[in-house]
Amino acid sequence: MDDEPLIVRHFHAKLIEVCICVLVTIGVLTLTGQPVISRALDAASIVEFRTTAPADPNSSWTEAETLDLSDLPRPRTDAWLRWSPTLELPTDRPLAIQMAGPFSADVYFNGELIGSKGVPAPSPQDEQAGEIDSLFAIPAGLIRDERNWVMLHYSSHHAGYQPAIVVHSLVILPYRDDARRPLRYYAPIILVAGALAGLILLAAYQSRARGYATGYWLIMALTGLLIAGGAEVSRALINYSYDWHQPRQAAQLAGFLVFGAGMLRYCLLRWPAPAPFLRLVFWGTILLAVISVMASSGYDARSSIAIGILAGIAGIWAAWTGLRTNRAALLLAPPLVAITIYSQMAPGDLLDRGAYLLVTILFGHAMLRHDFVLIPVPVETATSKTLAVTETGRTRFLPIGKILFLKAAGNYTEIHSVDETVVLDGRGLGLVLAQLPDTFQRVHRSWAVKLEAIEALHTQEGSRYTLVLTGGRQIPVGRQHVGALRAKL
Repeated sequence: MDDEPLIVRHFHAKLIEVCICVLVTIGVLTLTGQPVISRALDAASIVEFRTTAPADPNSSWTEAETLDLSDLPRPRTDAWLRWSPTLELPTDRPLAIQMAGPFSADVYFNGELIGSKGVPAPSPQDEQAGEIDSLFAIPAGLIRDERNWVMLHYSSHHAGYQPAIVVHSLVILPYRDDARRPLRYYAPIILVAGALAGLILLAAYQSRARGYATGYWLIMALTGLLIAGGAEVSRALINYSYDWHQPRQAAQLAGFLVFGAGMLRYCLLRWPAPAPFLRLVFWGTILLAVISVMASSGYDARSSIAIGILAGIAGIWAAWTGLRTNRAALLLAPPLVAITIYSQMAPGDLLDRGAYLLVTILFGHAMLRHDFVLIPVPVETATSKTLAVTETGRTRFLPIGKILFLKAAGNYTEIHSVDETVVLDGRGLGLVLAQLPDTFQRVHRSWAVKLEAIEALHTQEGSRYTLVLTGGRQIPVGRQHVGALRAKL
């Protein structure tokens, strides 16, 4: 009886289960999203910029350059900007100006100095780096009914690199007593950190218990993501001076590179191809990621590009392998492709929250529901060590781990080992196969193979199929066995 339709339906159910997890995860991210700066009353988008000190707050700005806040240049010495809030500011509650970015600044509201973010200066020697996030109370007596304005005298000599955006944010909001990013913004990272660490420990235990060295690449990938998450959350824990912003972003970029490279290497080794092709794919992808990172400005852009390329190629490899030889690989393709799409559609949210929740839920689902897909179970841990072989006048015991394939020979069975020895058993193929673990699979009326020894399944003209085993040996596959074989693989 051909059981391929049942097997296909079972596999499709697993694949749909994974896709549902992807959709649920994206829904959770959407519903739990928090703005970096909550309750903002007004936020700067267009500002006036000048490189010389204004003589007075009004006439000196008539010839100033008008820029988007995100395009504000990093001055060689120091510079001035002015922002005029467009909304009426309430006077029934205390207000504050919040700003963030790798710069130092003196902050003026309606011409009065209300605070300093470090000490701005024309030279690096005289500048004192300010905190990455700052908050300044606005005296109630300075707030007008209309035509309020904010001025910054700023400099940025200690960033250590050319930031893509100097002033990340400049907003007016109800006063609060903490300038740091709110912890609730990082809720997905904080909530899943323990689960992610648990997945790492579980993968380490299973890899060691099953003797599967490739699993350590998966462990390395998940550890890299944990490092990136720790670097990101640190901004909500420590309001560091902005000269530490580059090391923090570099640590996050390194974590994402470790995650992407580890995941790619894991996929290539878990579902392999000929060694030269594997090396070409791995090092070619690494080179592409490095070139793209070096050609980009800003660490957030670099991180999103790196994780997008590395996870994308890993997802493509899993999909390509799954469609050709091993359908189980398809279960890993949706989460990797989802990370890639997310990195291009919402890169900031992916780096701040999305990557950690996506990976923890999707890989946690795979680890708990289909752990054999990520870390396969070896024959030795699931069965006895030897096979009793019936010969004329005696019984021999062959190590099961050395058996490569079985071939029917009339009423007898040839047992072929990895060392190319052949033993003739006095029983038929079906009886011998019944004594072996389910890691051996009948693939033809006259053939059965060890699943771990399969390197490729080829489709030939005339709906004929052939297996390639370790060492290059080719075994025919009956059409009625193809579906069951693919499900096993």
